[in-house]
Amino acid sequence: PPLLTGQEVELLKAYSGNSSFLLQMWALRVMRHSMKKAGCNENVYVAAEECVLELRRNCSGITNSIAMPVPFPYFHALNLLMWIVYAIFSISFLQFNTFATVIMLFLII
Repeated sequence: PPLLTGQEVELLKAYSGNSSFLLQMWALRVMRHSMKKAGCNENVYVAAEECVLELRRNCSGITNSIAMPVPFPYFHALNLLMWIVYAIFSISFLQFNTFATVIMLFLII
């Protein structure tokens, strides 16, 4: 059987926020209902809820880090460093005086 009903899929499509957050909240609600029905201790649910919320915090931290743009000066500094390394490779491989130098430079650069 599918994990989500058709109505839940439509709700997810219409949801404007982070869909993984909504799914985690639904899972917590189902887990709480199931644990109450099974007669589990409330401390077990609290520990599980803390794990799920910590997972959500870490996932949103990754999403926020990926969304940040690379600063303009940092990009150019890395680009300059890359070209300096290419120049050093070229000069050092030219010292070998073989035809393999061309192949090695092609593979590296």
